[in-house]
Amino acid sequence: ANFMFFHLLGSRGKRFLLLFMETISDLQSDLANNRSTEIHVAALADSKLTLKSSSENIKSLPFSAGKAISQGVSKLEIPMSFRTTDLKTERKAIMLESSTPVSVVTLNHDGYSSDSSLILPVERLGLKYVVGSTDPFSNRDKAHSSQVAIAALQDKTTVTVQLKFKSNSSLAYQNKQYFSGDKIAVNLNRFESFQLSERTDLTGTFVEANLPIAVFAGNRCNKLQRYGFCSHLMEQLPPIDDLDTEYIVPPSLETSGTRIRMVASQRTRVEFFFNGGKREKILEPGTYKDAEFHGEHSVHLKADKPLMVLSFAIRMARGGEGDPYMSLVPGFNQYLSQYFVLVPGGYTKNFLSIIMKADSKSSLRIDGKQLSKDDTVSEIKVVASHDNYLVYVVRTSPGGHKVETLDNSRFGLMIHGQTDGDSYGYAANVVKVS
Repeated sequence: ANFMFFHLLGSRGKRFLLLFMETISDLQSDLANNRSTEIHVAALADSKLTLKSSSENIKSLPFSAGKAISQGVSKLEIPMSFRTTDLKTERKAIMLESSTPVSVVTLNHDGYSSDSSLILPVERLGLKYVVGSTDPFSNRDKAHSSQVAIAALQDKTTVTVQLKFKSNSSLAYQNKQYFSGDKIAVNLNRFESFQLSERTDLTGTFVEANLPIAVFAGNRCNKLQRYGFCSHLMEQLPPIDDLDTEYIVPPSLETSGTRIRMVASQRTRVEFFFNGGKREKILEPGTYKDAEFHGEHSVHLKADKPLMVLSFAIRMARGGEGDPYMSLVPGFNQYLSQYFVLVPGGYTKNFLSIIMKADSKSSLRIDGKQLSKDDTVSEIKVVASHDNYLVYVVRTSPGGHKVETLDNSRFGLMIHGQTDGDSYGYAANVVKVS
Protein backbone atom coordinates (compact mmCIF):
# COMPACT_ATOMS: atom_id res chain seq x y z
CA ALA A 1 0.00 0.00 0.00
CA ASN A 2 1.47 3.30 -1.07
CA PHE A 3 0.96 5.77 1.72
CA MET A 4 1.06 8.75 -0.59
CA PHE A 5 -2.29 7.65 -2.04
CA PHE A 6 -4.62 7.28 0.88
CA HIS A 7 -7.86 6.27 -0.75
CA LEU A 8 -9.86 6.87 2.42
CA LEU A 9 -9.09 10.22 3.97
CA GLY A 10 -11.11 9.70 7.14
CA SER A 11 -10.10 12.47 9.53
CA ARG A 12 -7.18 13.64 7.38
CA GLY A 13 -7.54 16.90 5.51
CA LYS A 14 -6.07 20.28 4.61
CA ARG A 15 -8.21 22.69 6.67
CA PHE A 16 -9.07 22.35 10.36
CA LEU A 17 -11.05 24.58 12.72
CA LEU A 18 -10.03 24.15 16.34
CA LEU A 19 -10.16 25.68 19.78
CA PHE A 20 -8.76 25.05 23.24
CA MET A 21 -11.15 24.88 26.16
CA GLU A 22 -10.52 26.33 29.57
CA THR A 23 -8.61 24.16 32.04
CA ILE A 24 -7.94 24.28 35.76
CA SER A 25 -6.78 27.78 36.67
CA ASP A 26 -5.13 27.63 40.08
CA LEU A 27 -1.99 25.52 39.96
CA GLN A 28 0.75 25.20 42.54
CA SER A 29 3.68 27.37 41.48
CA ASP A 30 5.94 24.38 40.77
CA LEU A 31 3.43 23.11 38.21
CA ALA A 32 2.50 26.44 36.70
CA ASN A 33 5.45 26.45 34.29
CA ASN A 34 4.43 22.98 33.07
CA ARG A 35 1.51 24.32 31.03
CA SER A 36 1.08 24.32 27.29
CA THR A 37 -1.46 24.47 24.53
CA GLU A 38 -0.27 22.46 21.54
CA ILE A 39 -1.25 21.47 18.02
CA HIS A 40 0.39 18.27 16.76
CA VAL A 41 0.44 17.56 13.02
CA ALA A 42 1.25 14.25 11.33
CA ALA A 43 2.26 14.72 7.70
CA LEU A 44 3.16 12.07 5.13
CA ALA A 45 5.07 14.60 3.06
CA ASP A 46 6.83 17.92 3.57
CA SER A 47 4.12 20.55 3.93
CA LYS A 48 3.49 24.18 4.63
CA LEU A 49 1.17 24.99 7.54
CA THR A 50 -0.57 28.31 8.08
CA LEU A 51 -2.59 29.35 11.14
CA LYS A 52 -5.42 31.86 10.77
CA SER A 53 -7.53 33.63 13.34
CA SER A 54 -9.72 36.69 13.61
CA SER A 55 -7.84 39.91 13.00
CA GLU A 56 -7.21 41.11 16.54
CA ASN A 57 -5.59 37.87 17.66
CA ILE A 58 -3.46 37.23 14.64
CA LYS A 59 -0.55 39.24 16.06
CA SER A 60 -0.27 36.91 19.02
CA LEU A 61 -0.81 33.81 16.87
CA PRO A 62 2.43 32.15 15.76
CA PHE A 63 2.89 30.74 12.24
CA SER A 64 0.32 33.05 10.67
CA ALA A 65 2.90 33.71 7.97
CA GLY A 66 3.28 29.97 7.46
CA LYS A 67 5.64 27.28 8.69
CA ALA A 68 7.38 24.64 6.65
CA ILE A 69 7.22 21.22 8.26
CA SER A 70 8.93 18.07 7.17
CA GLN A 71 7.39 14.63 6.83
CA GLY A 72 6.56 13.11 10.22
CA VAL A 73 5.24 14.79 13.34
CA SER A 74 5.46 18.49 14.17
CA LYS A 75 4.33 20.39 17.25
CA LEU A 76 3.06 23.98 17.27
CA GLU A 77 2.84 25.81 20.60
CA ILE A 78 -0.09 28.20 20.90
CA PRO A 79 -0.35 31.01 23.49
CA MET A 80 -2.56 30.01 26.40
CA SER A 81 -4.49 33.25 25.91
CA PHE A 82 -6.33 31.38 23.14
CA ARG A 83 -8.11 29.15 25.68
CA THR A 84 -11.81 29.91 25.74
CA THR A 85 -13.66 31.29 28.79
CA ASP A 86 -17.27 30.96 29.85
CA LEU A 87 -20.31 32.74 28.42
CA LYS A 88 -18.48 35.19 26.19
CA THR A 89 -18.43 35.47 22.44
CA GLU A 90 -14.67 35.40 21.82
CA ARG A 91 -12.45 35.33 18.78
CA LYS A 92 -10.40 32.35 19.85
CA ALA A 93 -10.99 29.72 17.18
CA ILE A 94 -7.97 28.89 15.02
CA MET A 95 -7.94 27.68 11.43
CA LEU A 96 -5.04 25.44 10.46
CA GLU A 97 -4.36 25.08 6.74
CA SER A 98 -1.91 22.63 5.21
CA SER A 99 -0.59 22.26 1.68
CA THR A 100 -0.94 18.45 1.87
CA PRO A 101 -3.44 16.22 3.72
CA VAL A 102 -2.45 15.83 7.39
CA SER A 103 -3.85 14.52 10.67
CA VAL A 104 -4.21 17.01 13.51
CA VAL A 105 -4.37 16.38 17.26
CA THR A 106 -4.55 19.04 19.97
CA LEU A 107 -3.16 18.70 23.48
CA ASN A 108 -4.06 20.88 26.45
CA HIS A 109 -1.56 20.40 29.27
CA ASP A 110 -1.48 21.76 32.84
CA GLY A 111 0.77 20.34 35.48
CA TYR A 112 -0.57 16.84 36.05
CA SER A 113 -3.61 17.31 33.88
CA SER A 114 -3.88 16.91 30.13
CA ASP A 115 -5.97 15.44 27.37
CA SER A 116 -5.88 15.26 23.62
CA SER A 117 -8.40 15.38 20.81
CA LEU A 118 -8.41 14.42 17.18
CA ILE A 119 -9.42 17.45 15.07
CA LEU A 120 -11.85 16.99 12.19
CA PRO A 121 -11.22 18.60 8.79
CA VAL A 122 -13.73 21.37 8.04
CA GLU A 123 -15.55 19.34 5.38
CA ARG A 124 -16.52 16.87 8.12
CA LEU A 125 -18.10 19.51 10.39
CA GLY A 126 -21.87 19.31 10.81
CA LEU A 127 -24.97 21.18 11.91
CA LYS A 128 -26.18 19.05 14.84
CA TYR A 129 -24.34 17.49 17.77
CA VAL A 130 -25.13 15.74 21.03
CA VAL A 131 -22.77 16.46 23.93
CA GLY A 132 -20.87 13.85 25.91
CA SER A 133 -19.16 14.77 29.18
CA THR A 134 -18.97 13.47 32.77
CA ASP A 135 -20.63 14.36 36.05
CA PRO A 136 -18.36 16.68 38.08
CA PHE A 137 -16.82 14.74 40.99
CA SER A 138 -17.70 17.59 43.33
CA ASN A 139 -20.34 20.16 42.45
CA ARG A 140 -18.68 22.53 44.92
CA ASP A 141 -15.48 22.63 42.91
CA LYS A 142 -15.61 24.79 39.76
CA ALA A 143 -12.52 22.97 38.49
CA HIS A 144 -14.54 19.79 37.92
CA SER A 145 -17.12 21.54 35.71
CA SER A 146 -18.62 19.89 32.65
CA GLN A 147 -18.15 22.11 29.60
CA VAL A 148 -18.87 22.55 25.91
CA ALA A 149 -17.34 25.01 23.43
CA ILE A 150 -18.33 25.92 19.88
CA ALA A 151 -16.36 27.44 17.00
CA ALA A 152 -17.88 29.03 13.89
CA LEU A 153 -16.50 28.54 10.41
CA GLN A 154 -18.50 31.32 8.74
CA ASP A 155 -20.09 34.69 9.47
CA LYS A 156 -23.74 34.79 10.54
CA THR A 157 -23.71 31.43 12.25
CA THR A 158 -26.66 31.02 14.63
CA VAL A 159 -26.10 28.39 17.29
CA THR A 160 -28.87 26.95 19.47
CA VAL A 161 -27.85 25.06 22.61
CA GLN A 162 -30.64 22.96 24.15
CA LEU A 163 -29.38 22.52 27.70
CA LYS A 164 -29.49 19.24 29.58
CA PHE A 165 -28.45 19.37 33.24
CA LYS A 166 -28.12 16.24 35.31
CA SER A 167 -28.97 18.01 38.55
CA ASN A 168 -31.50 20.71 39.26
CA SER A 169 -29.24 23.65 38.44
CA SER A 170 -29.49 26.73 36.29
CA LEU A 171 -27.22 28.87 34.17
CA ALA A 172 -27.18 32.66 34.16
CA TYR A 173 -26.45 34.23 30.77
CA GLN A 174 -27.12 37.83 29.74
CA ASN A 175 -29.28 38.53 32.79
CA LYS A 176 -31.49 35.51 32.27
CA GLN A 177 -31.70 32.17 34.08
CA TYR A 178 -31.70 29.03 31.96
CA PHE A 179 -32.79 25.60 33.20
CA SER A 180 -32.48 22.08 31.83
CA GLY A 181 -34.50 21.86 28.60
CA ASP A 182 -34.15 25.58 27.84
CA LYS A 183 -32.48 26.83 24.67
CA ILE A 184 -29.71 29.42 24.49
CA ALA A 185 -29.17 31.17 21.14
CA VAL A 186 -25.74 32.55 20.28
CA ASN A 187 -24.73 34.41 17.12
CA LEU A 188 -21.17 33.83 15.97
CA ASN A 189 -19.10 35.17 13.11
CA ARG A 190 -16.17 33.48 11.43
CA PHE A 191 -13.57 32.15 13.91
CA GLU A 192 -15.62 33.23 16.90
CA SER A 193 -16.08 30.84 19.79
CA PHE A 194 -18.42 30.39 22.73
CA GLN A 195 -17.97 28.22 25.83
CA LEU A 196 -20.32 27.31 28.63
CA SER A 197 -19.73 25.19 31.70
CA GLU A 198 -21.82 23.91 34.57
CA ARG A 199 -21.17 22.22 37.91
CA THR A 200 -23.37 19.37 36.76
CA ASP A 201 -23.17 16.97 33.82
CA LEU A 202 -24.04 18.51 30.41
CA THR A 203 -24.26 15.11 28.66
CA GLY A 204 -27.30 15.04 26.37
CA THR A 205 -27.21 18.78 25.61
CA PHE A 206 -27.94 19.30 21.90
CA VAL A 207 -26.05 21.88 19.83
CA GLU A 208 -27.48 22.94 16.47
CA ALA A 209 -26.54 25.60 13.94
CA ASN A 210 -27.56 26.93 10.54
CA LEU A 211 -23.96 26.64 9.25
CA PRO A 212 -21.22 24.10 10.03
CA ILE A 213 -19.65 24.42 13.49
CA ALA A 214 -16.94 22.62 15.45
CA VAL A 215 -18.06 21.42 18.89
CA PHE A 216 -15.80 20.40 21.76
CA ALA A 217 -16.91 18.90 25.06
CA GLY A 218 -15.53 17.41 28.25
CA ASN A 219 -14.61 18.63 31.71
CA ARG A 220 -12.27 21.30 32.94
CA CYS A 221 -10.49 18.85 35.22
CA ASN A 222 -12.49 15.94 36.59
CA LYS A 223 -12.00 12.87 38.76
CA LEU A 224 -14.06 9.79 38.01
CA GLN A 225 -13.35 8.20 41.37
CA ARG A 226 -11.82 9.25 44.66
CA TYR A 227 -8.21 8.25 43.95
CA GLY A 228 -5.66 10.40 42.21
CA PHE A 229 -5.81 13.86 40.69
CA CYS A 230 -8.38 15.44 38.47
CA SER A 231 -7.54 15.50 34.76
CA HIS A 232 -8.65 17.64 31.83
CA LEU A 233 -11.14 15.78 29.63
CA MET A 234 -11.85 16.88 26.06
CA GLU A 235 -12.84 15.67 22.63
CA GLN A 236 -13.99 17.33 19.46
CA LEU A 237 -17.38 15.74 18.85
CA PRO A 238 -18.45 14.17 15.56
CA PRO A 239 -21.73 15.44 14.10
CA ILE A 240 -24.79 13.28 14.82
CA ASP A 241 -24.83 12.29 11.12
CA ASP A 242 -21.44 10.63 11.60
CA LEU A 243 -22.37 8.50 14.59
CA ASP A 244 -22.41 4.73 14.19
CA THR A 245 -24.49 1.75 15.39
CA GLU A 246 -21.88 -0.92 16.21
CA TYR A 247 -18.74 -0.66 18.34
CA ILE A 248 -16.13 -2.74 20.06
CA VAL A 249 -14.58 -0.94 23.05
CA PRO A 250 -10.99 -1.90 23.95
CA PRO A 251 -9.72 -1.79 27.55
CA SER A 252 -7.97 1.33 28.91
CA LEU A 253 -4.71 1.77 30.77
CA GLU A 254 -2.98 -1.13 32.46
CA THR A 255 -3.73 0.07 35.98
CA SER A 256 -7.34 1.00 35.45
CA GLY A 257 -10.85 0.10 34.56
CA THR A 258 -12.87 1.46 31.68
CA ARG A 259 -16.13 3.36 31.80
CA ILE A 260 -18.15 3.45 28.62
CA ARG A 261 -20.78 6.09 28.08
CA MET A 262 -23.36 5.52 25.33
CA VAL A 263 -25.16 8.75 24.40
CA ALA A 264 -28.35 8.63 22.31
CA SER A 265 -29.39 11.41 19.93
CA GLN A 266 -32.77 9.74 19.25
CA ARG A 267 -34.76 6.89 20.79
CA THR A 268 -32.34 3.97 20.57
CA ARG A 269 -32.33 0.32 21.58
CA VAL A 270 -28.81 -0.77 22.47
CA GLU A 271 -27.54 -4.26 23.23
CA PHE A 272 -24.17 -4.64 24.90
CA PHE A 273 -22.26 -7.84 25.35
CA PHE A 274 -19.45 -8.34 27.87
CA ASN A 275 -18.10 -11.03 30.19
CA GLY A 276 -20.21 -13.53 28.26
CA GLY A 277 -23.46 -11.77 29.17
CA LYS A 278 -25.86 -9.58 27.23
CA ARG A 279 -27.75 -6.51 28.43
CA GLU A 280 -30.25 -4.36 26.67
CA LYS A 281 -31.40 -0.80 27.26
CA ILE A 282 -33.77 1.65 25.60
CA LEU A 283 -32.36 5.18 25.56
CA GLU A 284 -34.46 8.28 24.99
CA PRO A 285 -32.98 11.24 23.03
CA GLY A 286 -30.28 13.04 25.03
CA THR A 287 -29.97 10.27 27.62
CA TYR A 288 -27.09 7.90 28.25
CA LYS A 289 -26.12 4.57 29.74
CA ASP A 290 -22.81 3.90 31.50
CA ALA A 291 -21.10 0.53 31.76
CA GLU A 292 -17.85 -0.29 33.54
CA PHE A 293 -15.48 -3.17 33.04
CA HIS A 294 -12.08 -4.07 34.42
CA GLY A 295 -9.01 -5.94 33.31
CA GLU A 296 -8.57 -7.60 29.95
CA HIS A 297 -12.11 -7.37 28.70
CA SER A 298 -13.74 -5.74 25.75
CA VAL A 299 -17.34 -4.71 25.19
CA HIS A 300 -19.35 -5.13 22.00
CA LEU A 301 -22.28 -2.72 21.48
CA LYS A 302 -24.98 -2.87 18.87
CA ALA A 303 -27.74 -0.27 18.49
CA ASP A 304 -30.73 0.14 16.19
CA LYS A 305 -29.96 3.86 15.73
CA PRO A 306 -26.63 5.71 15.64
CA LEU A 307 -25.23 6.66 19.04
CA MET A 308 -22.05 8.19 20.42
CA VAL A 309 -19.72 6.00 22.46
CA LEU A 310 -17.14 7.51 24.82
CA SER A 311 -14.50 5.65 26.78
CA PHE A 312 -12.94 6.87 30.03
CA ALA A 313 -9.99 5.36 31.83
CA ILE A 314 -10.71 4.99 35.53
CA ARG A 315 -7.97 4.62 38.06
CA MET A 316 -8.73 1.60 40.22
CA ALA A 317 -6.30 2.03 43.09
CA ARG A 318 -4.14 4.59 44.83
CA GLY A 319 -0.90 3.42 43.26
CA GLY A 320 -0.03 3.33 39.61
CA GLU A 321 -0.10 5.74 36.74
CA GLY A 322 -2.77 7.39 34.71
CA ASP A 323 -5.63 9.61 35.74
CA PRO A 324 -8.75 9.73 33.61
CA TYR A 325 -8.85 10.59 29.97
CA MET A 326 -11.79 10.84 27.59
CA SER A 327 -11.81 9.26 24.16
CA LEU A 328 -14.38 8.72 21.47
CA VAL A 329 -14.61 5.09 20.35
CA PRO A 330 -14.62 4.46 16.58
CA GLY A 331 -17.59 2.52 15.18
CA PHE A 332 -17.33 -0.21 12.58
CA ASN A 333 -18.16 2.21 9.73
CA GLN A 334 -15.34 4.52 10.85
CA TYR A 335 -12.59 1.92 10.47
CA LEU A 336 -9.88 2.60 7.87
CA SER A 337 -7.25 0.33 6.34
CA GLN A 338 -4.38 2.84 6.63
CA TYR A 339 -3.50 5.42 9.27
CA PHE A 340 -0.61 7.73 9.94
CA VAL A 341 -1.06 8.57 13.62
CA LEU A 342 0.88 10.64 16.06
CA VAL A 343 1.93 9.80 19.57
CA PRO A 344 2.87 12.88 21.64
CA GLY A 345 6.06 13.04 23.68
CA GLY A 346 6.15 13.55 27.43
CA TYR A 347 4.43 10.34 28.57
CA THR A 348 6.22 7.32 30.01
CA LYS A 349 4.05 4.73 28.26
CA ASN A 350 2.08 4.94 25.02
CA PHE A 351 -0.26 2.39 23.48
CA LEU A 352 -2.13 1.66 20.27
CA SER A 353 -5.43 -0.19 20.62
CA ILE A 354 -6.28 -2.07 17.44
CA ILE A 355 -9.71 -3.62 16.75
CA MET A 356 -9.64 -5.93 13.73
CA LYS A 357 -11.13 -9.03 12.15
CA ALA A 358 -9.19 -12.08 13.32
CA ASP A 359 -8.50 -13.33 9.81
CA SER A 360 -6.61 -10.12 8.94
CA LYS A 361 -4.15 -10.51 11.80
CA SER A 362 -1.25 -11.63 9.59
CA SER A 363 -1.79 -8.67 7.28
CA LEU A 364 -1.39 -5.96 9.97
CA ARG A 365 1.75 -3.80 9.76
CA ILE A 366 2.96 -1.16 12.20
CA ASP A 367 5.76 0.90 10.61
CA GLY A 368 6.21 -1.93 8.11
CA LYS A 369 6.60 -4.68 10.71
CA GLN A 370 4.31 -7.43 11.93
CA LEU A 371 2.98 -7.34 15.48
CA SER A 372 5.65 -8.45 17.90
CA LYS A 373 4.76 -10.56 20.93
CA ASP A 374 7.06 -8.42 23.08
CA ASP A 375 5.13 -5.25 22.38
CA THR A 376 1.66 -6.77 22.75
CA VAL A 377 0.23 -5.93 26.17
CA SER A 378 -3.03 -7.77 25.64
CA GLU A 379 -4.93 -9.71 23.00
CA ILE A 380 -8.67 -10.22 23.46
CA LYS A 381 -11.01 -12.26 21.29
CA VAL A 382 -14.46 -10.80 20.65
CA VAL A 383 -17.30 -12.27 18.60
CA ALA A 384 -19.41 -9.50 17.06
CA SER A 385 -22.28 -10.14 14.64
CA HIS A 386 -20.97 -13.64 13.84
CA ASP A 387 -17.49 -12.35 13.04
CA ASN A 388 -14.37 -13.05 15.06
CA TYR A 389 -12.49 -9.91 16.09
CA LEU A 390 -9.21 -9.40 17.90
CA VAL A 391 -8.50 -6.42 20.15
CA TYR A 392 -4.82 -5.70 20.63
CA VAL A 393 -3.21 -3.24 22.99
CA VAL A 394 0.33 -2.63 21.74
CA ARG A 395 3.17 -0.56 23.21
CA THR A 396 4.41 2.22 20.98
CA SER A 397 6.79 5.18 21.04
CA PRO A 398 6.39 8.94 20.53
CA GLY A 399 6.34 10.15 16.92
CA GLY A 400 4.44 9.31 13.76
CA HIS A 401 3.41 5.71 13.04
CA LYS A 402 2.05 4.07 9.91
CA VAL A 403 -0.52 1.45 10.79
CA GLU A 404 -2.06 -0.47 7.90
CA THR A 405 -3.28 -3.82 6.61
CA LEU A 406 -1.76 -5.28 3.48
CA ASP A 407 -5.11 -6.84 2.48
CA ASN A 408 -6.83 -3.42 2.84
CA SER A 409 -9.19 -4.74 5.51
CA ARG A 410 -10.46 -1.95 7.76
CA PHE A 411 -9.74 -1.81 11.47
CA GLY A 412 -10.31 0.53 14.39
CA LEU A 413 -7.43 2.41 16.02
CA MET A 414 -7.19 4.31 19.31
CA ILE A 415 -4.14 5.92 20.90
CA HIS A 416 -3.53 6.50 24.60
CA GLY A 417 -0.67 7.09 26.98
CA GLN A 418 0.09 7.67 30.61
CA THR A 419 2.61 9.12 32.96
CA ASP A 420 2.59 9.62 36.71
CA GLY A 421 -0.82 11.06 37.60
CA ASP A 422 -1.82 11.87 34.03
CA SER A 423 -2.97 10.34 30.76
CA TYR A 424 -4.36 11.20 27.34
CA GLY A 425 -6.37 9.33 24.73
CA TYR A 426 -8.02 9.80 21.35
CA ALA A 427 -9.36 7.80 18.40
CA ALA A 428 -7.56 7.86 15.04
CA ASN A 429 -10.78 8.36 13.08
CA VAL A 430 -14.28 9.29 14.27
CA VAL A 431 -16.16 10.02 11.05
CA LYS A 432 -17.93 7.58 8.78
CA VAL A 433 -16.17 6.38 5.69
CA SER A 434 -18.22 6.97 2.58
